[in-house]
Amino acid sequence: MTETLADRYAFFFNELPYDVPCLSLEDLHRLVRERWLTRWDADLEQERSLRRKGRPKSTRESELEELKLRDAEEYRTGLGTSYLLALFIG
Repeated sequence: MTETLADRYAFFFNELPYDVPCLSLEDLHRLVRERWLTRWDADLEQERSLRRKGRPKSTRESELEELKLRDAEEYRTGLGTSYLLALFIG
């Protein structure tokens, strides 16, 4: 499961409020925490619910967990912050 840079840009573009000319740094962090870092949660919960007790994780479940960990680490260390600031804060 790969995510391209275009996927990332499209996600943020679609999540931005249309009526706000620019976001504050606090709003940008909230967007990342509440929408970006949680975007795989529903898929992950579905995979977990499909797994029978005592069975190993599916490949998809493992991939989703890795994506969540990667995203959290990237946010912690700087999610292309300078680019995001220039793009969304103005």
